[in-house]
Amino acid sequence: MSDAEKFSFYRRTSFVPIKYDRWNDHASLLRTQGSDTPRLLASAPLNAFKLTVVSVNPMGGYSNIEYERQAELAILWVVGSAFTLLTYAFLSRKRSRHLAIESEARTRLILESANCGIWGQSGDGRCTFINTEAARLLGYESHEILGKEIHTLVHHTHEDGRPFPHQECPARSTCMDG
Repeated sequence: MSDAEKFSFYRRTSFVPIKYDRWNDHASLLRTQGSDTPRLLASAPLNAFKLTVVSVNPMGGYSNIEYERQAELAILWVVGSAFTLLTYAFLSRKRSRHLAIESEARTRLILESANCGIWGQSGDGRCTFINTEAARLLGYESHEILGKEIHTLVHHTHEDGRPFPHQECPARSTCMDG
Protein backbone atom coordinates (compact mmCIF):
# COMPACT_ATOMS: atom_id res chain seq x y z
CA MET A 1 0.00 0.00 0.00
CA SER A 2 1.30 3.40 -0.88
CA ASP A 3 1.44 6.18 1.66
CA ALA A 4 -1.49 7.89 -0.04
CA GLU A 5 -3.58 4.70 0.15
CA LYS A 6 -2.69 4.15 3.80
CA PHE A 7 -3.56 7.73 4.63
CA SER A 8 -6.83 7.42 2.77
CA PHE A 9 -7.70 4.14 4.53
CA TYR A 10 -7.08 5.51 7.98
CA ARG A 11 -8.98 8.70 7.21
CA ARG A 12 -12.06 6.60 6.47
CA THR A 13 -11.81 4.66 9.75
CA SER A 14 -13.26 6.40 12.77
CA PHE A 15 -11.92 5.70 16.22
CA VAL A 16 -13.81 6.13 19.47
CA PRO A 17 -11.97 8.62 21.64
CA ILE A 18 -10.69 7.19 24.89
CA LYS A 19 -12.18 8.81 27.96
CA TYR A 20 -9.83 8.74 30.90
CA ASP A 21 -9.10 10.34 34.23
CA ARG A 22 -6.30 9.90 36.77
CA TRP A 23 -6.29 6.87 39.08
CA ASN A 24 -5.94 8.00 42.70
CA ASP A 25 -3.78 10.98 41.75
CA HIS A 26 -1.07 8.82 40.10
CA ALA A 27 0.46 10.55 37.11
CA SER A 28 1.02 7.45 34.98
CA LEU A 29 -2.03 5.36 35.93
CA LEU A 30 -5.39 6.17 34.42
CA ARG A 31 -8.97 5.01 34.65
CA THR A 32 -10.38 4.46 31.17
CA GLN A 33 -14.03 4.36 30.23
CA GLY A 34 -14.95 4.22 33.99
CA SER A 35 -13.03 0.96 34.67
CA ASP A 36 -12.55 -0.45 38.18
CA THR A 37 -8.85 -1.17 37.72
CA PRO A 38 -6.12 1.23 36.75
CA ARG A 39 -4.64 1.11 33.27
CA LEU A 40 -1.23 2.10 32.03
CA LEU A 41 -1.41 4.07 28.82
CA ALA A 42 1.51 4.23 26.42
CA SER A 43 1.40 6.22 23.20
CA ALA A 44 3.56 6.81 20.18
CA PRO A 45 2.94 9.33 17.37
CA LEU A 46 2.80 8.13 13.77
CA ASN A 47 3.74 11.41 12.12
CA ALA A 48 3.45 10.06 8.57
CA PHE A 49 -0.24 9.41 9.14
CA LYS A 50 -0.90 12.22 11.56
CA LEU A 51 -2.03 9.66 14.13
CA THR A 52 -1.09 8.67 17.66
CA VAL A 53 -1.20 4.98 18.58
CA VAL A 54 -2.27 4.34 22.16
CA SER A 55 -1.77 1.05 23.98
CA VAL A 56 -4.00 0.45 27.00
CA ASN A 57 -2.58 -2.11 29.45
CA PRO A 58 -4.76 -3.16 32.40
CA MET A 59 -3.01 -3.19 35.79
CA GLY A 60 -5.18 -5.81 37.52
CA GLY A 61 -2.52 -6.58 40.13
CA TYR A 62 -2.21 -2.92 41.08
CA SER A 63 -4.52 -3.27 44.07
CA ASN A 64 -2.12 -5.94 45.44
CA ILE A 65 0.80 -3.60 44.84
CA GLU A 66 -1.01 -0.79 46.65
CA TYR A 67 -1.86 -3.11 49.56
CA GLU A 68 1.75 -4.31 49.79
CA ARG A 69 2.97 -0.71 49.74
CA GLN A 70 0.66 0.17 52.63
CA ALA A 71 1.73 -2.98 54.51
CA GLU A 72 5.39 -2.08 54.01
CA LEU A 73 4.76 1.43 55.31
CA ALA A 74 3.00 -0.02 58.37
CA ILE A 75 5.90 -2.42 59.00
CA LEU A 76 8.39 0.41 58.57
CA TRP A 77 6.43 2.51 61.07
CA VAL A 78 6.37 -0.37 63.60
CA VAL A 79 10.09 -1.07 63.17
CA GLY A 80 10.91 2.64 63.45
CA SER A 81 8.80 3.00 66.58
CA ALA A 82 10.37 -0.09 68.14
CA PHE A 83 13.85 1.21 67.33
CA THR A 84 13.00 4.58 68.87
CA LEU A 85 11.62 2.96 72.04
CA LEU A 86 14.59 0.61 72.38
CA THR A 87 17.00 3.49 71.92
CA TYR A 88 15.14 5.51 74.55
CA ALA A 89 15.13 2.53 76.96
CA PHE A 90 18.84 1.91 76.39
CA LEU A 91 19.75 5.56 76.95
CA SER A 92 17.50 5.77 80.03
CA ARG A 93 19.06 2.65 81.48
CA LYS A 94 22.54 3.96 80.78
CA ARG A 95 21.65 7.28 82.44
CA SER A 96 20.11 5.53 85.47
CA ARG A 97 23.18 3.34 85.85
CA HIS A 98 25.42 6.41 85.70
CA LEU A 99 23.32 8.15 88.37
CA ALA A 100 23.42 5.05 90.59
CA ILE A 101 27.21 4.86 90.31
CA GLU A 102 27.51 8.56 91.19
CA SER A 103 25.17 8.14 94.15
CA GLU A 104 27.09 5.11 95.40
CA ALA A 105 30.39 6.99 95.12
CA ARG A 106 28.94 9.96 97.05
CA THR A 107 27.56 7.66 99.78
CA ARG A 108 30.87 5.79 100.05
CA LEU A 109 32.70 9.13 100.38
CA ILE A 110 30.38 10.15 103.24
CA LEU A 111 30.79 6.79 104.99
CA GLU A 112 34.57 6.80 104.67
CA SER A 113 34.88 10.37 105.96
CA ALA A 114 32.96 9.59 109.18
CA ASN A 115 35.19 9.09 112.23
CA CYS A 116 32.94 6.37 113.60
CA GLY A 117 32.36 2.78 112.54
CA ILE A 118 29.39 2.25 110.21
CA TRP A 119 28.24 -0.98 108.56
CA GLY A 120 25.12 -2.25 106.91
CA GLN A 121 23.77 -5.74 106.68
CA SER A 122 21.09 -7.72 104.88
CA GLY A 123 18.11 -9.36 106.59
CA ASP A 124 20.06 -12.58 107.07
CA GLY A 125 22.88 -10.71 108.87
CA ARG A 126 25.44 -10.56 106.02
CA CYS A 127 27.55 -7.40 105.78
CA THR A 128 26.57 -5.33 102.73
CA PHE A 129 28.88 -2.37 103.39
CA ILE A 130 31.38 -1.30 106.00
CA ASN A 131 33.55 1.77 106.30
CA THR A 132 37.27 1.64 107.06
CA GLU A 133 36.82 2.81 110.67
CA ALA A 134 34.29 0.06 111.50
CA ALA A 135 36.58 -2.61 110.04
CA ARG A 136 39.52 -1.20 112.02
CA LEU A 137 37.51 -1.12 115.29
CA LEU A 138 36.49 -4.76 114.74
CA GLY A 139 40.05 -5.78 113.89
CA TYR A 140 39.51 -6.66 110.25
CA GLU A 141 40.06 -5.31 106.75
CA SER A 142 36.87 -4.33 104.89
CA HIS A 143 37.25 -7.14 102.31
CA GLU A 144 37.41 -9.72 105.17
CA ILE A 145 33.92 -8.74 106.41
CA LEU A 146 31.93 -7.88 103.26
CA GLY A 147 29.46 -10.61 102.33
CA LYS A 148 29.99 -12.55 105.56
CA GLU A 149 27.63 -12.92 108.50
CA ILE A 150 28.67 -10.18 110.92
CA HIS A 151 27.54 -12.04 114.04
CA THR A 152 29.92 -14.96 113.44
CA LEU A 153 32.85 -12.52 113.22
CA VAL A 154 31.96 -10.31 116.21
CA HIS A 155 29.88 -12.58 118.47
CA HIS A 156 28.75 -10.85 121.69
CA THR A 157 29.73 -12.47 125.01
CA HIS A 158 28.55 -12.33 128.62
CA GLU A 159 30.45 -10.08 131.05
CA ASP A 160 32.40 -13.06 132.30
CA GLY A 161 33.47 -13.96 128.69
CA ARG A 162 31.08 -16.86 128.10
CA PRO A 163 29.55 -16.67 124.58
CA PHE A 164 25.83 -16.17 124.23
CA PRO A 165 24.02 -18.96 122.41
CA HIS A 166 23.57 -17.86 118.78
CA GLN A 167 19.77 -17.39 119.07
CA GLU A 168 19.95 -15.49 122.41
CA CYS A 169 22.73 -13.02 121.54
CA PRO A 170 21.48 -9.46 122.15
CA ALA A 171 23.69 -8.02 119.38
CA ARG A 172 22.33 -10.52 116.83
CA SER A 173 18.73 -9.89 117.98
CA THR A 174 19.17 -6.14 117.59
CA CYS A 175 20.68 -6.58 114.15
CA MET A 176 17.95 -8.97 113.01
CA ASP A 177 14.88 -7.08 114.30
CA GLY A 178 16.24 -3.61 113.67
